[in-house]
Amino acid sequence: MHFVRISIADIVFEILSPSKRFIIWLEENYKPFFSKKNAEFKLFLKFDKKKGNNISSSSISKWSGTQFYAETDFFDVDMDYSRGEITASFNSGSGIVDLLKLLCGVILAKKGGFLLHSCGVIEKEFSYIFFGPSGSGKTTIAGLSGGRTILSDETTAVIPKNGFYYAYATPFFGEFGQVKNNTGAPVKAFFNIKKDTCFKLFPVKPVSAAKEMLCHTVLNILDCQTTGHLLNTLDSLVKKIPSYELHFKKEPEIWEYINGFVR
Repeated sequence: MHFVRISIADIVFEILSPSKRFIIWLEENYKPFFSKKNAEFKLFLKFDKKKGNNISSSSISKWSGTQFYAETDFFDVDMDYSRGEITASFNSGSGIVDLLKLLCGVILAKKGGFLLHSCGVIEKEFSYIFFGPSGSGKTTIAGLSGGRTILSDETTAVIPKNGFYYAYATPFFGEFGQVKNNTGAPVKAFFNIKKDTCFKLFPVKPVSAAKEMLCHTVLNILDCQTTGHLLNTLDSLVKKIPSYELHFKKEPEIWEYINGFVR
């Protein structure tokens, strides 16, 4: 059995596979997320699932105490949260990204966090999170970072830590490409972004902010326990961290504009 350890938002997975080639693929594609820390979860991979007839996201998912189970066309996953043991059966080597997204979404929700379809940028030791649907400009904002640390241009992890909410890099990236550093920082503000011909910024009320963020969380399962955790997290988060609607044009002055409003 071959293995590698990776850390995503302080969740350390030890991924074990009978295929050395698959572990080499992980090493090539997840290098910034390598970890020598003790694993919180051991993820055992098998390649014995029969292929489904349809391409879909998670079709079955449920919690039973500390046991979580999900079934998709590409993989089945069974997690014993209390023991830190996860078994996933694939019908091919593909699907590991979707599996890790699903597991991170579920585990983060359990820990009071979540994955957000967003661009994360570190500015002056704080993280700024820009969220929205595909085409809203997340990759564009990453491109306007001007040397600032990019957490992701596609999916950012948010989790409570030391009395704050921290945003972390993830390996789930878009057109901007793989991040160079697996790092994180306390969240300063959230921005629901809109492409425009000028810069405009409007404060958003907590209830509206929670609703908008809920629409852009990365959680491809529909079970009451995980959804309940997520709703409680968003309710707490929007009361502590300001949210804005940001209209922007593709100009590097965006940071001067943001810093003029967000102190």
